[in-house]
Amino acid sequence: MYTLKPGATPDYRAGVKEVGLPIRQNHDVVLSGWYWSDIGTLNQVVHIWGYKDLEHLNSQKAAVYGDPRLGRQVRPPGTAAGRVAEDLADDVSRLCAHVSR
Repeated sequence: MYTLKPGATPDYRAGVKEVGLPIRQNHDVVLSGWYWSDIGTLNQVVHIWGYKDLEHLNSQKAAVYGDPRLGRQVRPPGTAAGRVAEDLADDVSRLCAHVSR
């Protein structure tokens, strides 16, 4: 779950749709659910990615995060593979207020 800064949800959704989703689809990862809050705690986004099994999850997750096209996409901060390209550091701080695991 990502908690975004107020007003950043449309930009975040557009970025995932334009960059993140095509890359994951190219690596045989299915978007099983994509939710954002309209009421209650606002500015929260959740992605649910579908994998065939644990082996598929591990191999495809490594493939997605190793994909050079992802280098310019905002990745979840605080993960080993989730380093943010330096030129997007401002975008991360602009969009993400908090990332939950």
